[in-house]
Amino acid sequence: MERVDQIHARSDSIEPESFDDQLHMKKAANNLSDSHELSPSSVGKATPQRLLRSPRKVVILASLCLITALSFETLTIIAPFVPREAEAKGVSTTVVGLIFGIDPFVIFLCTPLCGCMVSSIAKYGPNTVLFVGMLFDGASLILFGFCGRISGATAFVVLSFLLRSISAFGGAASETSVLSVVIAEFPDNLGMASGLIETFAGVGMSLGPVLGGVLYTAGGFQLPLFVIGCSMILPIPVLFRVLSNEGKNPGQKEASFSVAKALKIPAVFIVASCFVTAGIMYTFLEPILGPYLEKVSTFLLIRTAEDHNQECPSPTLGLGFVRRLFLERNFVGNV
Repeated sequence: MERVDQIHARSDSIEPESFDDQLHMKKAANNLSDSHELSPSSVGKATPQRLLRSPRKVVILASLCLITALSFETLTIIAPFVPREAEAKGVSTTVVGLIFGIDPFVIFLCTPLCGCMVSSIAKYGPNTVLFVGMLFDGASLILFGFCGRISGATAFVVLSFLLRSISAFGGAASETSVLSVVIAEFPDNLGMASGLIETFAGVGMSLGPVLGGVLYTAGGFQLPLFVIGCSMILPIPVLFRVLSNEGKNPGQKEASFSVAKALKIPAVFIVASCFVTAGIMYTFLEPILGPYLEKVSTFLLIRTAEDHNQECPSPTLGLGFVRRLFLERNFVGNV
């Protein structure tokens, strides 16, 4: 700016040879002055901030990605072996589909409740709901591992429905809490952060069948469920330390906004309908594909390739966090 003032001063002090010379000097000074001002396109726009601005942000985002991957692994880890085990016990394919579908259906029912619990920040907070959800999810998976010792079809089906429902409640709590923390911690990079979370959701869904098949081959029905269940519970003390008091603000008040009001918005309804349709095409093979593939490795190859098609574009799209936000679509496909 000092240079601009000097040019203005020189243009006023120097006697020009003609009127054209004076006009040219004034125009040059004005152009230089304009170059130091904000362009019209930058007015009203905040300066982009880095996604990971501090070590705290790095730890929080890494923790959320880990939780998301583990949560989605619990959905798919049973795909390689449960249909085969259930068929050996005399369970029909339709009931096997219901065992797969009960998890997303319960998530669909419990997500609004978990959202209300997260919104009651003074009483619960997203961290408390997150830890409770991880505990429920992991413990139910460990107990589900004992279902392999049950010989009767009826007892197997009843316990499978019960434990999968508890696991689904834990998954709904943890996934809703993760979304709440992402919105609170990364408001300036919400698209990028949510896209990264969605990528790890795809990673979890991809690794679930792989780990399930490998561990089932190595140790039978119990081993994959024990491993993933313990993996959900063991990080809780570490995450409690990392996320302690994060996202808690006793003075914060949130406006109530029901799901019914959200679905009345045309754009929301269209997006939700698209997820329902995509979910039907994405999940209807889970209960029936396993028994028709003799080699577990073939099943894992097909299932992993399907999941990678979802996870690879997620960081660029940045919109994957709306999954399970309004409608849960997997139940229809599994049934």
